[in-house]
Amino acid sequence: MVSNISTGNNKGLPPRGKFVESVVYPPVWYLLWVVIAACGVGTWLLRNFTERIEATRLVAFTGVAAMSVMVIWTFTQF
Repeated sequence: MVSNISTGNNKGLPPRGKFVESVVYPPVWYLLWVVIAACGVGTWLLRNFTERIEATRLVAFTGVAAMSVMVIWTFTQF
């Protein structure tokens, strides 16, 4: 009987994460996540608690633009 105690699992596979390369994103990438989240919350608040249609559209379109940049940047650079 072969023991797989050294690998940490019963399938004989290497431990999870040992050979996986981690990607390091620049700080601006994380700032873009903050902008996207703030726009999402801001759009929800403006839509549900005010009647400021133009402000709601501005915040929503800013979030859409930020998310578009995030998707394009992520798929082309990383």
